[in-house]
Amino acid sequence: MGASTVAIVTDSAVSLTTELIAEFGIAQVPVHLRIGDEWFLDIDKASDARVNEALNARALVTTAAAPPAEIAAIYRGVARSGAESIVSIHVSSEYSAMLQNAREAATRSPIPVTFVDAGTTAMGQSLIVLAAAALAAEGRTADEVAGGALAVARSCRFLFTVESMEHLRRGGRVSAMVGAVGHLFNIRPVVSIHDGETAVVDRVHKVERARDVIRSSMELYASTLAHPAACIGIPPGSAVDKGLALSIRGPVLRVAVGGSLAAHTGPGTCGIAVADMPPEFAKALGAREARGDAGGAAQSGA
Repeated sequence: MGASTVAIVTDSAVSLTTELIAEFGIAQVPVHLRIGDEWFLDIDKASDARVNEALNARALVTTAAAPPAEIAAIYRGVARSGAESIVSIHVSSEYSAMLQNAREAATRSPIPVTFVDAGTTAMGQSLIVLAAAALAAEGRTADEVAGGALAVARSCRFLFTVESMEHLRRGGRVSAMVGAVGHLFNIRPVVSIHDGETAVVDRVHKVERARDVIRSSMELYASTLAHPAACIGIPPGSAVDKGLALSIRGPVLRVAVGGSLAAHTGPGTCGIAVADMPPEFAKALGAREARGDAGGAAQSGA
């Protein structure tokens, strides 16, 4: 990637590999994770695996947004690196105080900060952030980068499924009655996130069927977009993506589901996000593949 005067900042609710974050020059604010009485930062694959292990052991995992002082330190760091402005893209404000804290942190930033509420999280947030980074690398202004990111956010659809409704029930995303019925009848929900709203859009009896619903729905949606791209998220160390093989006219990224999402949805979470991306994104991926960069590389879905 070329040098840019616009820095992209996001938070670790995003589901991106460390390689993609480094390659696209993205700065990341860690979400704070808690298992029992111990707090730690959601910063890498080790923390994702730690959350997954705790969830499999039925331990309670909670999350908290980084405080304004931590975010302000990251803003100062990117300014020292030569950025002239920042586009800060964060997990939906319906789910986290991260965006609110970032706005407070911006009052201490030495350079201007423009904000984008992703309206989603994890794989959906990944596509929005990558689109912004690709636009920034092409020399777009902060307003143009933020506008492009917002357009991707509006187009983004994210479907996922879980092993159990228990964690969604705990977080208030489904009612206690729905959670109890789901547990009793071993129902696998298909959950949608769009524009900050979470909804159970389908309920099936087998996880394989849930993955089929997600895959077919996302392929259909991608067929309506001008420049579709997808991000498939699978549990850490899992091969479950075989059930989410996607055929679309555009790039497909594969990542592990991060600890920040799994903490609220439980172990075994997997899903797909699809969005209409700017042409600059495909250009950035093409340059990346031409160099043979490893880690999180995109593949054609066709």
